[in-house]
Amino acid sequence: MPLSKPTVLHDVSLPPDNPTEAAGTEAGGFNESLEHFGNYRVIRTLGTGGMGEVYLAEDVTTGQKVALKLLQHRASKQARLRRRFERESTLIQDLQHDHIVPLLDSGVDEGTQYLVMRYIDGQTLADRISQESGNDDTRTCSPGPSSETVNTRISVEAGSASSDSFEFIADSIANVADALQVAHNDRVIHRDVKPSNLMFDSDGKIWLTDFGLAFTEDENTALTMTGDVLGTPAYMSPEQTSGATAATTPQSDIYSLGVTLYEWATLQRAYSGSREQILNQVTQGAHSPAGSVRPELPRPLQAIIGKAMSLTPANRYATAAEFANDLRRFVSHEPVTAKMPGWSERLFRWSERNPMVALVSLIGMVTTIIAVIATISIYSGRLMSINTALDATNEELSRTNVELATSEEELRQYLYVADMTLAYQAYASHNFVEARKLLQKYSPKEKSNLNRIGEDAKPHFAWQLLDRLTTELPSVLLTTHEGKANEVAVSDDGKLALSVGEEGQLHVIDLETQEVLHRHQVGNQLNAVALSPDNQRFVTGLNGSLGYNLVMVGDVQTGEVVESMVGHQNTIESVAYSSNGKYVASAERYRSVQIHSVDGDLVERIEGGSRNECLQFVGDGVSVASLNDPDEGERRVFVWDKDSEKSFSLPIIVASSSFAFSKPLHESGELRLVTCNSDKVQVVDGKECELVAYFEDIPGRIRCVDITDDGRYVCAGVDEGMILLWDLYQTTNGKRLIHTNVFQASEKGISSVKFVASDQGVPRIITSSLDGTVRLWDASDLIWKTPGSDLFASEKYRLHNSYTPNHGDSNVYVRFRGGVVGHHNHQSGVDDMRHIGNYPCEFGLAIALHPDGRRMAIGSSNGVVIADSITGEVETTIAPPEAEKTCRGLLFIDGLLVTLFNDRMLLHRADDFSFVDEFDTGDGNLLELCRVPNEDALIVMGASHLYRFADQKLSLLERVDESEAYAGICFDSKGKQFLSSHHNRVIRIRSYPELEPIATLKGHRHNAIDHLFLDDDQTVVTSMVDSTIRFWDLKTERQFGNVGLGKPAFFSLQYIKEKNAIFAGHTDSPAVVLSASAE
Repeated sequence: MPLSKPTVLHDVSLPPDNPTEAAGTEAGGFNESLEHFGNYRVIRTLGTGGMGEVYLAEDVTTGQKVALKLLQHRASKQARLRRRFERESTLIQDLQHDHIVPLLDSGVDEGTQYLVMRYIDGQTLADRISQESGNDDTRTCSPGPSSETVNTRISVEAGSASSDSFEFIADSIANVADALQVAHNDRVIHRDVKPSNLMFDSDGKIWLTDFGLAFTEDENTALTMTGDVLGTPAYMSPEQTSGATAATTPQSDIYSLGVTLYEWATLQRAYSGSREQILNQVTQGAHSPAGSVRPELPRPLQAIIGKAMSLTPANRYATAAEFANDLRRFVSHEPVTAKMPGWSERLFRWSERNPMVALVSLIGMVTTIIAVIATISIYSGRLMSINTALDATNEELSRTNVELATSEEELRQYLYVADMTLAYQAYASHNFVEARKLLQKYSPKEKSNLNRIGEDAKPHFAWQLLDRLTTELPSVLLTTHEGKANEVAVSDDGKLALSVGEEGQLHVIDLETQEVLHRHQVGNQLNAVALSPDNQRFVTGLNGSLGYNLVMVGDVQTGEVVESMVGHQNTIESVAYSSNGKYVASAERYRSVQIHSVDGDLVERIEGGSRNECLQFVGDGVSVASLNDPDEGERRVFVWDKDSEKSFSLPIIVASSSFAFSKPLHESGELRLVTCNSDKVQVVDGKECELVAYFEDIPGRIRCVDITDDGRYVCAGVDEGMILLWDLYQTTNGKRLIHTNVFQASEKGISSVKFVASDQGVPRIITSSLDGTVRLWDASDLIWKTPGSDLFASEKYRLHNSYTPNHGDSNVYVRFRGGVVGHHNHQSGVDDMRHIGNYPCEFGLAIALHPDGRRMAIGSSNGVVIADSITGEVETTIAPPEAEKTCRGLLFIDGLLVTLFNDRMLLHRADDFSFVDEFDTGDGNLLELCRVPNEDALIVMGASHLYRFADQKLSLLERVDESEAYAGICFDSKGKQFLSSHHNRVIRIRSYPELEPIATLKGHRHNAIDHLFLDDDQTVVTSMVDSTIRFWDLKTERQFGNVGLGKPAFFSLQYIKEKNAIFAGHTDSPAVVLSASAE
């Protein structure tokens, strides 16, 4: 009976890939009439090899189909082949891996040795490559062993339209590498890794087969009885060609797997020709680079192939696991460890392959060098005169090279700034993947990337801030459902979670160990789930295709039904469990809401008319909240109570699709309600619906929403797979949320989102997604922090002014509207704000710290107060020159306290605060004081004048036209660069004290309000009237990008160097801290 192409998955010695293999392929000698063997019924022949026959058989006891391999009678007479057969069974039975075909049985029956393997329908990788190339069988061979050849030409273009993706290829080979690593851990070396020994089952899963040539590192034989080398030459490693076992190591398998990857990725074999030609090519590593065979092959994958196929084992991957990890980095679009060979390495490899040519070339080079030296000796006199002329030319070339290098560096800087601008635009549109790609081009983790912005350059703050904002949040994959994961429920204590999916399973998850405790098959499609207060019961809706859908109360541990109720005619969309554990509620799509006791008694049926995707028990009783669409009027949240007098309705935003209640608030006892529609979120308190916060222009369509028990944080999941997170303390006086924290949680839509109870900080978040995943997220590093307690976050305490003793200082002193003074130090915690004292004042809210650090000068309605900076106790008060005068600036300098009013400047001693002098500029509109770093001097800014004060003398520094009136000034950290912003929307950076132009920043439509120098004074940060914080590169005079901060314009900026963060505040909203990634 002729052999057909093998189409089964079994670990046997089938006919070799080509005639160059050592094993014979004679078809004679196997039993075509065999019907039974031991406990197995033979169905048909699958194939034959040099030492065994393979049959499709059936276990008569279990009915399971298996692959039965028998040692041929002729082969059993050879002790060498018997030992190899026995060794194969011994090795396989100890190897356990998802991608290694398992051994089911082995032994000797009536003198015949046999192996029984798992039978899986599939095809070999060799067949798959042939099909993809459009050549089902391109191999040809001649009968003689000495003249055998192999035709390995495969047309890439012919099969490119249907070829496997490079990511699929890399992922499949990575799975094989994992299987090899398991074998290597048991000191087993396969020795015959090749496409025909890799097979795919019907699900596309790849399997490693045929350990017929495998051996352990403890064995000492490597040659056949005739002295031939075992294995397939085209896939052998160079060290295998020697035939010495000691030279065959796990790196030999890595090489063979690399050759297999080469062939699959390029659709062409690495080596071709007769057996002797192939062995010679393998020994020398003479093959075409993968990229030249298939130019579209990604360079990272070319590098991986090249490393795996390195001529010497030491240059290959150290383990198969490292090989697998690099392949998976390629699949995940991360940088791989393998590098493309440089010119020196390519030259060395060429020399190894062509030693005689290399030797002749070296001799010729040496001869040429000797001749040149002799010529130079003869003509040295003439060369000296020529060299003199060349020196002058070299000087000119050096100047030219410097100019070219400068131009190249400038171009790199322009490209860097352009990429940063695009990255910020991608972030603003929530395209985090594109933003990360642009950032990674300049990542400090890759030394080569730093060359793009200078050898010694550190990442700019703008890069670091965007890196932190776009870095994937830490998360834990808790479980995965087959199909969609529809909802999650979390226990009140935050220790247990339940999830349900469309496959009808309920998963029980321990959130402390982050492990799945149980997987219960409850029914068909499950859309909703809720957990009892004692964590012992759950309620869900059993949705079927016929009849009424049941409401089921089940046991969390066993999944068994505790109680079931006749539920709804339509699909059950949501369920809820009362806080006392006595009632459950359920809602069907667009119709009724039902309330049952846990004993199964129907308590109430409420006709709703909405989609009913939300349902929640409110308070401790039987009050149930649901969306309601009355026949007349707008949609509302209807709260039903068993006592009808306690039922009430809450008007909500138009077309609301989801809602959630907090627990009663600690201060008022009121419930806080968050509702959302497709593009707006609104939070209100109590039955009077007092507005707490809102946000419009949502980046995506909201599907679900949740609020923390204390009512501080709100999160929402959108159809685009993102999670939106808000801190309700961060609102303007008009209740608009100033910032939306966004992170990508899934490539598909979010079906459910829940907060996990926490005693402090930003709580964790659990999401379920339409891709079937359930994840636990830690967003504590994402959300922008608000310094201060609940008190400082209220509208009563809005920042009016801030002050730091030095640029980058960790201590930020703040003045709140109304007069309160506070102190923020990041070392005490980013949320910490210490109350110093209250010094009532509506205007003139300036502050300054005494050089001794113990006293402060504070503007007040009664003048300038000198107070203790720790206790806030008032030491003395300096009266204003006139009753109505407002203090506009305070600074300690050179033993003096300088106080600025609109028309004059006063000097007092800094020790006893006695009066020293007064300066009247006649300007009438003095606005600001600015210290000159590293000098006992300061700059006084008027509307159109600049004055310099030093040595108790005031002199005019500059005057501008009214059309260029000053809006603000500041210095860099060294006092070498002076910035002035103007009301014509131009920002000038000049040298100090020369005031020579350095850079001009313009093209923005709004005025700057405050300014900072960062990044060793090479970046300027501005807060703008349009509510953005912008980053400017002084070398190119262009923007890196900007961050939007809602409606308020944050005018008070301070840099905290140790935290690598910007402190920003405004009178219309609480202060925030923008932390960047570490340097």
